[in-house]
Amino acid sequence: MTTQSVRWSTYAAPARLYPLAGRLVPWFAVPAAILFALGLYIGLIVAPTDFQQGDAYRVLFVHVPAAWTGMLLYLLLALYAALGWVLKTRASSMMSPAS
Repeated sequence: MTTQSVRWSTYAAPARLYPLAGRLVPWFAVPAAILFALGLYIGLIVAPTDFQQGDAYRVLFVHVPAAWTGMLLYLLLALYAALGWVLKTRASSMMSPAS
């Protein structure tokens, strides 16, 4: 049994990264849309109401994960910017403003 190692540095060039990303978009977009719809349904419909605030309390089940996702994107932006500066990879420098 042979194991092949992936040389991730080959995907640092946009010419090699874009075809791979284009092939992976449908495989990630469909599950992401399904999980997004499921999360909204559970957060806004299934979640219990608060006895004092009523249905307005359910907004927290959507707002808090959205805030955490925003903070994660700032961290990802900083990571891509650092990789672009340190390793001088063009793909990282392009991903930083895109995130």
